[in-house]
Amino acid sequence: MNLSFEWKITNIIKKENLDGLQNVILRIVYEYKGTDADSGESYTMLGGLDLDPPSSDNFTAITDLTKEQVIGWMDAHPNVPNIKKAIESTIQITLDRKDEGTATEISWLEVNDSVGVPPTEEPAESEV
Repeated sequence: MNLSFEWKITNIIKKENLDGLQNVILRIVYEYKGTDADSGESYTMLGGLDLDPPSSDNFTAITDLTKEQVIGWMDAHPNVPNIKKAIESTIQITLDRKDEGTATEISWLEVNDSVGVPPTEEPAESEV
């Protein structure tokens, strides 16, 4: 599998005042998409990454942050390897299921859109 990953930041949760610092980012809400270059199959995981509170020495005002800086924090987050593994596993499961076969089209087959749920029968008029 030849995976590439792409972040999409969908929200930033901040605290107005934390230890004398203003507008401190606490959590980054994201969509993280993994795409397999070989098959074209992709999966997007939604979630949020909690950040450690900054010190006054390494604090950057929210108005001075760039998208690249925030993505750098996300890439360095300790949970990212697990997120990547989950995306890779999901794509692999999807690919494995495609190898299992295709649906059968037979004229007498009664198709039910609710997979695994037996079709309900209409009550007879005498039961109503």
